[in-house]
Amino acid sequence: MLVISQLDSLYDEALEYGMKLIKHGVELTIRSQVNGTQGTLNRKNWGYEDTLKLTYKYLKANLM
Repeated sequence: MLVISQLDSLYDEALEYGMKLIKHGVELTIRSQVNGTQGTLNRKNWGYEDTLKLTYKYLKANLM
């Protein structure tokens, strides 16, 4: 799973990278965090709780 924060200055590059991975056969889910900024999970800023919930949900579904 690739979580991209829309307010991150590298958003476009991250999205392009994710799309290239998919194009080359990598099974990948891309999620865009609407109010997140770079380092959302590290700094507990905008979008922190939503991103954390999404991450837990993904891990639980794919690792259990």
